[in-house]
Amino acid sequence: MRCKHCSTKITSDHKYCPRCGATLETQKMKSSSSSRNVESRCDFCNGTLKNSEAFCSHCGKANDAYQEPQKKRSDAVSSTISNDSANHYVPSTPQYEVSTSRPLKSRTVAGLLAIFLGTLGVHNFYLGNTTKAIVQLLVTFFGGAIGGPVIVMIWGFVEGIMILSGSINTDGYNRPLKN
Repeated sequence: MRCKHCSTKITSDHKYCPRCGATLETQKMKSSSSSRNVESRCDFCNGTLKNSEAFCSHCGKANDAYQEPQKKRSDAVSSTISNDSANHYVPSTPQYEVSTSRPLKSRTVAGLLAIFLGTLGVHNFYLGNTTKAIVQLLVTFFGGAIGGPVIVMIWGFVEGIMILSGSINTDGYNRPLKN
């Protein structure tokens, strides 16, 4: 079982994650023969995934129900002998940094902010792209009487369309935008 917040591998007797302190929900583990091709939902993005997939194809998170294919006895023995690190736990690095203090940002809110207030870079402040937002704000105020604000207005409008269409699908912390 893995923590939904930080992807730390946890034994089933824990009630809290030892790494981030999040409360863990008890999950029933299925047998490998009955759950091989069962579809389930990703805990992170709610995308459909099969238990035979190691990672979610929508957001890249590790699949808790994934079970590695069984190795032959001779392969298992030779890999244990040749690889010392096979006996040590190596934590996997999650694709997205998950923080319990920051909820996922809304795609709709970000897109509408970009279309209507994109000249001020409000959508980039909302998404956590503060450097880009400050650049938009500075170009708006110091970019000339007509040229700067018009350029940033077009820039914000285009970013709004890209956010709403899904071309921009992560926030400043590299986490997916929720629908």
